[in-house]
Amino acid sequence: MRHSRQRDLILDLVRSRALNHPTAQDVHDAVRDHMPGVSLGTVYRNLHQLVEQGEIVAVQAEGPLHYDWNRQAHHHLHCSRCGALVDLPLELEDKVREKARHLGHSADIVDIHVRGTCSRCLNTST
Repeated sequence: MRHSRQRDLILDLVRSRALNHPTAQDVHDAVRDHMPGVSLGTVYRNLHQLVEQGEIVAVQAEGPLHYDWNRQAHHHLHCSRCGALVDLPLELEDKVREKARHLGHSADIVDIHVRGTCSRCLNTST
């Protein structure tokens, strides 16, 4: 895939961590600050290509896809108050596999979806 200014900017924005697990709309809003004429379709196409190339990861939560710069295996907590996705350590998967083994099972695939309240929302409600 050839590089373009739009693609490079989209990748930089997702990797910058300024946008935490952004949706395509979040990325589009940020890109338009630098390139006002960029369409949402262009952002979607570039995000899709970046996922296919392994540059970023698409994360399915409730609602639209989110995009993650962190390509290392990890899980997410989806905040039921603000909708944020927060990275969780992979050790959770190991604990689930260990518990399955303890119960006499073999867990081949562990898909953890955690829904709760992020620390930022918990701290603002006190």
